[in-house]
Amino acid sequence: TTLGNGNNVRAILTIPISRFKRSVGCCSAENSELLNDENIDKKFSLKILDPVCIGTVVYRGDGTKFIEKISAFPQPEKDNIYYLISRESKDWAVFEKKIGKTLHFIVIKVVDVDVKPLF
Repeated sequence: TTLGNGNNVRAILTIPISRFKRSVGCCSAENSELLNDENIDKKFSLKILDPVCIGTVVYRGDGTKFIEKISAFPQPEKDNIYYLISRESKDWAVFEKKIGKTLHFIVIKVVDVDVKPLF
């Protein structure tokens, strides 16, 4: 699922956003300074966009560092994601969400997230 349009893509998910609950308000990059190399592979509580409550996720790094490893995206979509974020990779974050036995990925602009550390 791609959220946004044209050159204004805000998020890309491997799961429909409708699977998650919405709450009142908007995300304001709360605690986004914690999304750094030091905290890769650590758990966070995540809200995205307006906000949608994603819940517990694992931070996997900034955009281009991780995008090539995400096998959940088909190759054409992976190429498109890489193109969209390659110029501003530090502005993007990659999160992993496990639902049952399936791993889902959220690639999103950092300004559109609120995170709460769970470590």
